[in-house]
Amino acid sequence: MSKRKDNDSQYEICVMCGEITKVLVETPTQCRRFYIDGCGQLCEKCANILKREEYNKRYKNPVPNINMDRLLAELRKGNKGD
Repeated sequence: MSKRKDNDSQYEICVMCGEITKVLVETPTQCRRFYIDGCGQLCEKCANILKREEYNKRYKNPVPNINMDRLLAELRKGNKGD
């Protein structure tokens, strides 16, 4: 899934799409944009997708978003071994 090249190893990859982010690996997590505790780093595009999904889940569609819940559960499960 990772699209990281050797010269890009200093940057984090998005846990959703595998794209290289603009976040340096050494950046503390509390200083990062688009970082989700328990899941990992997101790129801006995926972070915006999640924000839209969360907004729709809360305000437009009261029915739980099974796909979003499943995605977050899978991301959390995948990071437990790290």
